[in-house]
Formats: sequence, structure tokens, C-alpha cells
Amino acid sequence: MWCQTPMYSCLDSVVTFQIILNEGTNTVENHILSKPSCDWLSNLATLGVQNSTGFVGFAVPGRNGTSWTARMEGWKYTPTSIDSFQIAPIPYRLEPIVPGEKITYAWYKGTELLTTQQSLTVTPGVTTTYWAKCTLCDGQEFTDSVTVFVIPYIPNAFTPNGDGTNDVFRIIGLPPENIAKFNMQIFNRWGEVIFSTTDITQGWDGRLNGEICPAENYIWVIFYEDESKITRTNRGVVALIR
Repeated sequence: MWCQTPMYSCLDSVVTFQIILNEGTNTVENHILSKPSCDWLSNLATLGVQNSTGFVGFAVPGRNGTSWTARMEGWKYTPTSIDSFQIAPIPYRLEPIVPGEKITYAWYKGTELLTTQQSLTVTPGVTTTYWAKCTLCDGQEFTDSVTVFVIPYIPNAFTPNGDGTNDVFRIIGLPPENIAKFNMQIFNRWGEVIFSTTDITQGWDGRLNGEICPAENYIWVIFYEDESKITRTNRGVVALIR
């Protein structure tokens, strides 16, 4: 792979391309990311293959000592005899080989540039999507995104006093639509089930059959199944404070 390589007598113009040698089929592929114009010899250039002596060659049609430029194109050379090749265009498919410092990186949160380092460590307070852009040889761009899902902590106490703050005890898995099955049960000190739900968005308001439960510790147990179809369980203690 040749990355941002200055052309002969055109040091301000760079070319990026790759040659792939396929063992077994003996075919040769040439993928060109960019070949700009060069003022030397009026931009005359040849694209093709030749034998070891340089006396037998096969050029890409229209590119034998002619003026041309290229951008994201591919050519395949298939041997038909010891000194003969069939040339045909193929889809551009340059396989990136890390060319030193010729790859640049950029991480974004929305339109905000976070870093130009290859890796990024984040600790978002809410679920956030980050975008990464990799630019190869100042010409070919690759982009991808990753979403960091932030699951709120499971509270160890709640105050169901009707003030609109922390009135309900619930366990939230984000995003809720990824939870296929869910069951939560609340037990009192005697092991009796005083609340049960299969709705992950529903919480316990500190009541049993409409009656206020006493302020004390309660045990919660959850069973859930996500998109992986694996049943998981968790348990803990929550204090009801009045």
C-alpha cells in the first residue's frame, strides 16, 4: 500500500493506491484511492503490468501514456498465458493497512469534537451516543457510532409521602424495550409477597391492598430476560422511610 506518496516531479501531488497479489489464482488487483493530475510531461502516465524485463506490458485501456486522473476505482489483471493478461474493471475495495501516522481519528458527541486520539474514555451521566471518524491517507473516511447506555442506580430507600420526590420504588433497565420478560417481587420481613409486577416501568408505592405499609426494610427480587434470551436475577434491600 502506498499512502500519500508524492508523484515523480510532482512532489506537491500525492497518490494513494494498493496492489493486491492473490495467491492461487495469480490475479493482481490495483485499487486507487486517488491519483491527481501532475504537471510533469502534461500529466502523461501509464497504468498496467509488465514483465520483469519491462519489454512486455499490458496497460489499462485508455491509460497508456495518456493524461488521466483517478478516484476510488479498481482494476484486475488476470493472467491468460505466461506473458499475457486480461484487464477488467472491478469495484473499488482498498483494504486499509495502517500506514504509520497517515490515519487520523476524531471522536464527537453530537457536533462537539472530543479528541483526535485513537481511543476515548467516557463516563456519561446519561445515555449518550458517540461518533468516531477515521480518515485514511487524507482521503477515505470511515465512520461508526457507539451508544453508552447509563442504567440509573438502584435506590436503597424511598419516601412514599406524596411530595412527588422518590415516592415510588422501581428498578429501571435501559432501554426498557430491550427487556423481553420482567418480574419484580417485594417481600416483608416474614417472607410474604406484598407487591409483584411484570411491568418494568411500574414501581411499588409502599402500599399493600391500598393500606400503608410500615416504615422498615423490605427485600426486592427481580427476574428478567433481555434480547439474549438468558434469564437473569438480582436481589437487594430497600428501606421504606416515612
